[in-house]
Amino acid sequence: MLRENNNFYYKDGQKERPKKKSEMLAMEKLKLRGLRRREELAGKSDELTSQIKHQEKIIANIEISGRPSLIKRTYRKPPKDFYEKVKAKVLEAKANHEMSVSAEELARSFNVKPHYAKQVLQKLNQEGLVTQAKHIIPHDCNRELTLGGGFSSWEPSKYFIYNEEED
Repeated sequence: MLRENNNFYYKDGQKERPKKKSEMLAMEKLKLRGLRRREELAGKSDELTSQIKHQEKIIANIEISGRPSLIKRTYRKPPKDFYEKVKAKVLEAKANHEMSVSAEELARSFNVKPHYAKQVLQKLNQEGLVTQAKHIIPHDCNRELTLGGGFSSWEPSKYFIYNEEED
């Protein structure tokens, strides 16, 4: 089956439109009713009960297919005062004597894409609150370059917080 675009498929040289979920569900439920009717008239048999179970699984899969998966991560647009919120978070980290922040942690806390947090951290770098991003290898990774190590783990870039200069 070849797909021309999102609307049409080619199957055996015929151009056909895929069925909508409601149409597929109605068709499968009709098949299930027919199988149950055959079972009532002819009596129970192992073949019919296995076909009915299979048909019920198909219907369950069609019903589940429209639900959003639990793994899918949905991001929001950053709020209008996102810059101020991130700046407050960085100043809070500075008050708690933390050495660094990462864009990924900030993005996770505000449920936005890391790109937006990186943009704000770049602005804060221009203001002199944080350093540029430092790419650091985590302490628990394999550093043996001869055996293909050194690139065996990932850690987000750190933005170190500047301390106030003492005069």
